[in-house]
Amino acid sequence: LGVTPLVAFSTNYLETIKMMVAVGLGWSILPRTMRDADLVELNVDGLRLERALGVVRHTGRTLSNAARAILDTLRE
Repeated sequence: LGVTPLVAFSTNYLETIKMMVAVGLGWSILPRTMRDADLVELNVDGLRLERALGVVRHTGRTLSNAARAILDTLRE
């Protein structure tokens, strides 16, 4: 897009971000699950957003069949 945003405030708490947007303190990119009547969704044609996720597990335990199935699905 060729735009560098001016970041005035940063937080990792989605509810805090949602509240700040709802009261007019700025805008953000939030998961769809955060949508409600206080927010307006904007569609941007041609923009594809990606999010990197990681998988963590306890090193001393074996994976359950369900966990293996999820990992297999994620690898596809």
